Amino acid sequence: MARDILKTDNIPSQRVAERVHRRRETFAKAGSPDGGMMEFYLYITDRT
Repeated sequence: MARDILKTDNIPSQRVAERVHRRRETFAKAGSPDGGMMEFYLYITDRT
């Protein structure tokens, strides 16, 4: 399985990942400098 994890504001890398991977999931993680949640995109391709 191939994966890339990208911050939502990294537009150039998102464009590349969208061409390479088959699906995208969104998740949030606590720990941003201001104490809030950081949102990420997880791009996934299942390889057989």
